[in-house]
Formats: sequence, C-alpha cells, structure tokens
Amino acid sequence: SLKIQKRLGKKIETAEGLMFLAEDLEISGNYDKSIEIFIEASELFNELGKLKKTNDIAREISRLKEFSKTMIEDEYLLNKYQVDKY
Repeated sequence: SLKIQKRLGKKIETAEGLMFLAEDLEISGNYDKSIEIFIEASELFNELGKLKKTNDIAREISRLKEFSKTMIEDEYLLNKYQVDKY
C-alpha cells in the first residue's frame, strides 16, 4: 500500500512539475512546446483519475492553440503588408 501511494505521489509531483514547466514555456513564447508538456501532464492526471485537472488542462490547451493560431495569422499579415517597416 505504501509503495503504491509513493508511486502515485511521485506521479502527482511530476504532473504538477510539468504544469509549471508548461506555464514557464508559455510565458517565454514557446507555445508549441508548452502545449506538448500540457498534454503530458494531462495524461498523467488522467491516469491518476484527476478529471477536473484534466479538463482544466484541456481548456488551457485549447486557449493556447487559439492564441498561437492568432499570433501566426498576425505575423503573416505583418510580413505580407510589411507593416513593421513603416
């Protein structure tokens, strides 16, 4: 029983650590890597039966994907019309 609890505890710590890492990557602008790490954390939380955390992460991933898509479109328009050169 203690061995199982210890393993579960390590998985929870790992998943929470991944969450912090993903948030740091998001702040630095590395959205693709952040999404990958959020997915890893979500899988761990799902294994542990933490469905609320899994749903929260799914919403965060959706938000990041939408934001990343918007950033790419904005960057394309800036380059296409050379807005930043004026």
